Amino acid sequence: MIRVFNFRPIVAVLLSIVCGICCFLMLSEAYYVLSAVILPLPVICFFVYALIRKKFGYKIVVFALVCQIIALFGFFSVYISFNSSFYSGNDVCAVSGRYVGKELYGNSFVYYFDDCSFTFNGNGISSAKLDVTAISSEDSDTVTLYNAIYGNVYTFTAVLSAESKYSSGGKLNRKAFTERRFFGARSDFSDITQCDVKLSFTEKILFKARETLFNGMGKDEAALTYAMLFGDTSEIDKGLLENIRFSGVAHIFAVSGLHIGIVSSAVMLLFDKLKANKYISCLFTLAFSFFYCAICGYTSSSLRAFIMFAVLNAAKLTGRKNDLMNTVSLSALILLTVKPCELFSPGFLLSYGAVYGICLLTPSLKRIFSFLPESIREAVSVSLAAQTGSLPASVCFFGNVPMIALLLNLLILPLISVLFIADVIAVALGAITSLPEICLYVPDKITSFFTAFMRDIDFSSFSLGGNLSWFVFPLCAAGIVFASDKCNLGYKTKALLFTVCFGFSMIFSQIAAFISV
Repeated sequence: MIRVFNFRPIVAVLLSIVCGICCFLMLSEAYYVLSAVILPLPVICFFVYALIRKKFGYKIVVFALVCQIIALFGFFSVYISFNSSFYSGNDVCAVSGRYVGKELYGNSFVYYFDDCSFTFNGNGISSAKLDVTAISSEDSDTVTLYNAIYGNVYTFTAVLSAESKYSSGGKLNRKAFTERRFFGARSDFSDITQCDVKLSFTEKILFKARETLFNGMGKDEAALTYAMLFGDTSEIDKGLLENIRFSGVAHIFAVSGLHIGIVSSAVMLLFDKLKANKYISCLFTLAFSFFYCAICGYTSSSLRAFIMFAVLNAAKLTGRKNDLMNTVSLSALILLTVKPCELFSPGFLLSYGAVYGICLLTPSLKRIFSFLPESIREAVSVSLAAQTGSLPASVCFFGNVPMIALLLNLLILPLISVLFIADVIAVALGAITSLPEICLYVPDKITSFFTAFMRDIDFSSFSLGGNLSWFVFPLCAAGIVFASDKCNLGYKTKALLFTVCFGFSMIFSQIAAFISV
């Protein structure tokens, strides 16, 4: 009997914790039948596997039980974390938070604060994010408010209202949970004062880089460069950011393998020039890469890239053969063990969807595009694989299918790689010399061209609408797995299964979007 898939223990363990987290999602949204099926899925799968292979050894039983325990761990870890994060009621609170920007909505300004701490209904809250709507008042300290400086810590009194656990339709309020925005806030800022708070080393670097960028570049150019370097898109104009998302190249703002790869390569090249020991070189490169993740706020994409880089280097140093599928799965497993609710976040699903797409589909696509020259075939295959892998999450979260993404990525990614290096050097020189306008002159002109290109073309006209249910998401993933070289079926069978699973899901998303209109 043909073995459809080669068994990978790490992948099985990862799927077990995902089952546990998904079971919490189904149970919380009253899909009791589905939750009853999902939670015992690891044991059921291993039982079916043993039945087909006619192997009922104790190793299979023990491993199945371990996977079931991991599934239960996933369920209870997210259950405890989720249920302890939401509050109820309203309260007048003294808030202390770090100012990170403002935006005009209608006739009111909304001020953004990070790392907020306050006491709400007797509960001490810390590390929260607040979007504070300004209330007009003659007593407002407009001088302090309008001259608020990014990164400074301020105290003020605000009326806070707690977010509900559930949004419309009985769905879990996953956005509030993943972004740590559990409260709405209103304030007249009549008593706002600045606090003298000492910055951490990483905060000093981040704020100095931001100050250098906004002093040396135009507002839009500085916002785009800041997002590309540190993954923070909050400064980008909303209309411009939305158009970039329609184009399918918004992933350049997620600190991921591209960024970690460039940073680590630069550090390793430096140590190679110094003829340093390979172990010392690897240690310092990992330390510097982790430090870069810390500056970027330990986002899912940056941690995923760092963990993968660490595993790849460990395999290289020990002389062991590396399996990309195991490496990606191990990084996802570590991340979900520490932060299980990341499974609900767009960054996690888009990032890992793209990497799994590259891992699973690139070999098959390279065979399909065998008529192309090697360099073009590699670029087309990798880009198309990444787009296919991230497409289900893109449709689920953003409701669009970018049709021009493949062409734009082939054109833009080489430029972005060069621009990233130029930006890092220019920002460092600008900060040291206090001559940001001169040091950032060339990056500013290049980014200005990119900004104009992204602003002037309406990419929504090159994008299809979509409305993909979360129940269809696993079906898309199954289609990608069937189409990969990890599936040992014939090409015609694999193509048929991919069309049925992935293709029909995309067609269903178009029908659902049409009906909702």
